[in-house]
Amino acid sequence: FDLKKNRRRKGNLLNEMSVRSSEHTRAQLALLWVVVLLTVDAINPVKIFLHVFPQVAPWHIASFSIGAIIYIFITELQELLYYAVKVFFTSIVSIFFRRVEAIGVKNIPHYGPVLFVGNHANQFVDGLCIMTTCEKKISYLVAEKSWRRRVVGDLAWAMGCVPVKRAQDSATGGSGMIIELCDTRGRNSGEKSRSESDSGGSKEGLAESAIPEPIQISIKGKGTKFNEELEPRGKILLEGSSVALKILDIIDNELLVAEIDIASDAPSVNVNGS
Repeated sequence: FDLKKNRRRKGNLLNEMSVRSSEHTRAQLALLWVVVLLTVDAINPVKIFLHVFPQVAPWHIASFSIGAIIYIFITELQELLYYAVKVFFTSIVSIFFRRVEAIGVKNIPHYGPVLFVGNHANQFVDGLCIMTTCEKKISYLVAEKSWRRRVVGDLAWAMGCVPVKRAQDSATGGSGMIIELCDTRGRNSGEKSRSESDSGGSKEGLAESAIPEPIQISIKGKGTKFNEELEPRGKILLEGSSVALKILDIIDNELLVAEIDIASDAPSVNVNGS
């Protein structure tokens, strides 16, 4: 089965290479034929047309051609801008980096959609490296908040980006203020108990530290309207924090119980503060 699969892959790759080679050959022949037509007046189609129809002036044909060029430029604006930006950033990357090596490019399928997930430390440099080394046209995911910005959004549209609506982008301000966050276990979520910190090299300690349990906290407000503005299983985002807390239960308008998922990569929230 694996042998047949490998043969099929090789056959598809050879077909793809032959198609590209034939397209390249046809483009070369077309360009050379245009050069011949422009060089020899006797077979120049424009001059022959002007000779047959003397009432048509040369500027008529030139105006028509310019209009066609503008029309093509407008209808194919995204494609032209994308490849222009790709050529530009390819030059920029070659200036700052001596060599950019993409490993595993042969594993990218030639047909169909592909999802690239970058475990990156710099969202701009890694995105540019993917664009400059991948033959496919890349459509990046961009936050809808950035998509709606004037300059950034226009550039994202030109690059064919796909806007994604995040939960924190649709958050709205609530009534009142939060005055107290308490850990339901009776201790601060930023601190570890002595039994957890002194677990040593035991297997139980390693297992507990590897998979921390979510922390439930009670949120007390003043002048808030939790029953009217929130609902269980929803999320609440505290001002000055990027962590969205999952609402477990709403006691009344000024008290609710939420959960912090410590297992996630999000930064921790220090509770028991006011």
